[in-house]
Amino acid sequence: MSYISKAKDRTFDYYAEKNAAAVLRSYGSISAQKEDVRLFELMLSRLFSVKKRIANVSGGGEEVFWKYGVSGDFPIVLVRTDETNIRKCKAFIKAFILLKNADIPCEMVFCFSEGGSYERRIWNGLRSYFREFSKEDLFDRRGGAFLANIVDVSDFNAFRAVADFYIDLSKNNGIRPRKLHYPKPLPKSVEPKKIFYRKKMGLGGFIDGGYGIDDKSSFHYRPVWSHVLANPSFGTVVTESDAGFAFARNSSLNKITPWSGDPVCGCGGERLTFTEDGQIFDLLSNSSVSFFNGWAEYRSTACGADFTVKIFVPESISAKIIVVSVVNGGAEKTVDYSVDIIMNSSEKRGGVIREITPKTVYFTNPYNSIFPEGCSFLSGEKTGEGRASFSVGAGEKKTSFFVLGYEKNKACAESLAASLDIYTVYGELEKIEQTRPCIKIRTPNESLDLFYNTFLLSQIVNSRIYARSGFYQCGGAFGFRDQLQDCICISSVFPRLLKRQIIRSASRQFIEGDVFHWWHDLPSGPKGARTRFS
Repeated sequence: MSYISKAKDRTFDYYAEKNAAAVLRSYGSISAQKEDVRLFELMLSRLFSVKKRIANVSGGGEEVFWKYGVSGDFPIVLVRTDETNIRKCKAFIKAFILLKNADIPCEMVFCFSEGGSYERRIWNGLRSYFREFSKEDLFDRRGGAFLANIVDVSDFNAFRAVADFYIDLSKNNGIRPRKLHYPKPLPKSVEPKKIFYRKKMGLGGFIDGGYGIDDKSSFHYRPVWSHVLANPSFGTVVTESDAGFAFARNSSLNKITPWSGDPVCGCGGERLTFTEDGQIFDLLSNSSVSFFNGWAEYRSTACGADFTVKIFVPESISAKIIVVSVVNGGAEKTVDYSVDIIMNSSEKRGGVIREITPKTVYFTNPYNSIFPEGCSFLSGEKTGEGRASFSVGAGEKKTSFFVLGYEKNKACAESLAASLDIYTVYGELEKIEQTRPCIKIRTPNESLDLFYNTFLLSQIVNSRIYARSGFYQCGGAFGFRDQLQDCICISSVFPRLLKRQIIRSASRQFIEGDVFHWWHDLPSGPKGARTRFS
């Protein structure tokens, strides 16, 4: 069997039948050779693999791409060429056509430098190849191909920083396939601790001071129960089975970890597990959970050990703190908190730089044009590339903590990370746990009383005013009417929030009488949608 025939067979493993058929037809339409198909598969492996982190990024943010017509919303295939290597580009164009025929979301950028040459030999040569394959419709459109005549080296560096696939044809160093990383087995589940309910509902029920769930396994198609923990500058949305995602300053434009809104898979960007004898256990997915006014608590047992996990956001610190207590009656265990850092509006946008120290990992993302100096950090007893961990010996009782934090620059992040020792963390947790509702109600409806007295006020403040986010929607913007209405509802308890929102909304009016319908408060000023009607 020929190489191309084998490649055609493998196509069915990559895509659904419809897309596979399109790729098979395109093999003949572009006269694909063995080298073209191999290049297509190499590109595919790069686009589907985890984006590598670039440690030497310079240049601007996504605005750099926009001036060349590139959206930056898709993985980028970057090919650098010169006049002597134009012919080599033909194979890459064929591979790109195969990708597009298979509906693989990506953009191809050919970068070169021919100044203001009237003949434009590189530009015309590349264009002629697309014309040869009747694919000129791929040019200069979102998700298509672009010819970038780049003079400024910082612009090239910006492209290079986020490219999923890159080759410089002038160096003639070839392309090597990445080493395959086979997926690890899914973590095993822990056993939930029993919860004693004050009033049992369908899924879970009310407990003293909150709401608990210990029967998740009985509801396989249950809706997500999410809980928003936030202060004015930082927040996280956790669920009954997942550590959720975190953000700083703006839940839409400056996510620290990815958000998905997927009720089946969850956000997936933060994982809390423990390992014993090579076996991995998920500490959250099947544990019992209790949501309180200001924190979430997960309790479970596995391998002879009892685990208690508390997640909270301090009142005035830009950090998500996870306190883990272990009573280990079994063998030695290692608890891991691993994160996928994006520091941008979407995980599709790359450019994250990582700096590892023994107890803290720092992350920056110059590609985030709105918060280019921002620095997030992950700290714990031990740290690695995107994880922190601690070990618990056999028969040992131990409490440790992880911090996922953010500050406006690297120096401030280092200062904050250094200040969060065990005493500070316990002090902040105690403040949260001692917070009590300002107002309690008692009506003939016990469920209404319990809901109001435990969740309603705090979730209005956290989700609607501070985070402006939830599990299914992550907008991050202020609405002219929305937040005013929210603040009016709680003005008897938090009058300062209403006053602040009135001033904020008044500042977004125009002399013509209209307003920003919605807007983001950004370091460079407000950006939003101005509506010229009431």
